[in-house]
Amino acid sequence: MRKRRIFAYELMACSLMMAGIPAYASTTTSETKQESQNTNEQPPEKPDGEAPSGADGQQGEKPDGEPPEKPDGEKPDGQPGGGQGGPGGSQVVDSYDAVTEYTEDTDTEGENYTSTGTDENAVLVSNGAVVTLKDSTIDRTSEDSTGGDNSSFYGVGAALLTIDGTTYIDNAAITTDAKGGAGVFAYGDGTVYIADSTITTKQDTSGGIHAAGGGTLYAWDVTAETDGESSAAIRSDRGGGTMVVDGGSYTSNGTGSPAVYCTADIAVNDATLTATGSEAVCIEGLNSLHLFDCDITGNMQDLDQNDTTWTFIVYQSMSGDSEIETARCS
Repeated sequence: MRKRRIFAYELMACSLMMAGIPAYASTTTSETKQESQNTNEQPPEKPDGEAPSGADGQQGEKPDGEPPEKPDGEKPDGQPGGGQGGPGGSQVVDSYDAVTEYTEDTDTEGENYTSTGTDENAVLVSNGAVVTLKDSTIDRTSEDSTGGDNSSFYGVGAALLTIDGTTYIDNAAITTDAKGGAGVFAYGDGTVYIADSTITTKQDTSGGIHAAGGGTLYAWDVTAETDGESSAAIRSDRGGGTMVVDGGSYTSNGTGSPAVYCTADIAVNDATLTATGSEAVCIEGLNSLHLFDCDITGNMQDLDQNDTTWTFIVYQSMSGDSEIETARCS
């Protein structure tokens, strides 16, 4: 384990340093455009605002005041993000299978949701619905699910998926044991607020909290742990989006599973980020990551195909899933 506190280090138009310990990028990293060191762009403010439970502990109220500010900078402009997609290819998803779908405004408390079908969601929020889930348990288990790009890019098979609407989650216990079984996924016109919850995923292509296709996700004091490959605890993919994380613990145990995989605009404040079988942080393509007061641990394997190991990497995969442009971090 190599525990490194972020200060400042410059790597491919990115400023970041691990205290007293150098970080490295692969010598095979593909070209990206150089960014002037004299940029006038300011990083976003630290994530703030009330968690979904509100000051009085009652669920169902939106956070007091305005939501946390979104990170500055350009979105990926509709271009694919990508990099953590799994095998199996992808096609545009026109419909989803779900055990429970909410298409109207709904408040629930103490509900248990269970999913065992192939490539289905336990909970799906659509049609602009505003849904509150308090003290819920969500369990998704399937031996036959395929995972792959449809799970990474569109949220197929996630425990909870919001594609059009807003979901507030407080004090939830979310577990998945299925390929493509992300914990909480925000896609497209979906926005998710999650607080004081635990997320555990067991198989490949199963991130903890996940945004893609322009989705938006805010998280307060979440504990997320993933075990599979391509299963970053804070994960984003094709089409990008916005993720703002305040507090909590995010642990990835699988090979090729950083604590943070960034193909979106992501800001993280006062969180513990741990990868036990991978680099800790990965940024690909035209995207941005802003870290404030985070503890970061990485444990990348020393593989023959790599010239060295690293804890933080900025790169371009050349897979076509991420636009070739300057990545930004602070």
